[in-house]
Amino acid sequence: MASTDTRVALITGGAQGLGLAIAERLSRHARCVLLDMHPEVAEVAASLPGGAMGLRADVSDEAGIAAAIARVEQECGRLDILVNNAGIHPYGSVEDIAQFDSVSLEDWQRLLQINLTGMFIVTKAALPLMRRGGWGRIVNMSSRTGRTYTGTASIAYATAKAGVIALTRQTAGIEGPNGITANCIAPGSVRTPLTSREGEEGIARRAARTVVGRIGEPSDVAATVAFLASEDAGYITGATIDVNGGSSMM
Repeated sequence: MASTDTRVALITGGAQGLGLAIAERLSRHARCVLLDMHPEVAEVAASLPGGAMGLRADVSDEAGIAAAIARVEQECGRLDILVNNAGIHPYGSVEDIAQFDSVSLEDWQRLLQINLTGMFIVTKAALPLMRRGGWGRIVNMSSRTGRTYTGTASIAYATAKAGVIALTRQTAGIEGPNGITANCIAPGSVRTPLTSREGEEGIARRAARTVVGRIGEPSDVAATVAFLASEDAGYITGATIDVNGGSSMM
């Protein structure tokens, strides 16, 4: 098998936020492909080392994803690591997003289409190229809200993230004989442009719900992804790793 510095990693939602932090970490040892709807994904990729490339595609568009994977095969010749990070998150009051009466079928379907079905579409398209190499690492992004009832999360978001955990287990079981592991990360509160909108008071409230007294940084999640994508994690598959500062214990 080729050394780590020749591996190719595809990160969905990789042009911004948490996805970009993951790409920056993985680019230390792999050629990264950023797949994102961000109009400047190519420019963002160009700022990374190792010949990174950016592809503009919607994870819920099956034809578009097939074309993107074909481009990866054409340009890179292989795919070793897949990080399914792309997703959307509805923000609003509990009354607006966490009650059945306020969630429309359209909103429900859109969120599941991107956060869960999109992950299925990308994984299905990527697997043949990963199988061909006889080695692979898939890391899916779930959430604490997919693990437990919080009372404040969007119904659709929490349901999709719980589905991600089940999809991860199924992928791990099916693809294990092909040398491919699949694991899931369930982050808690992480500092992003969205959480930063809450101001210092909001961040302090989130920090108080952890045992370490702070919210997560994108680098905390990126480091966990890097481990799960490494040789050292070869005996870990089908797992969901909590990265939440111990908030699940409180």
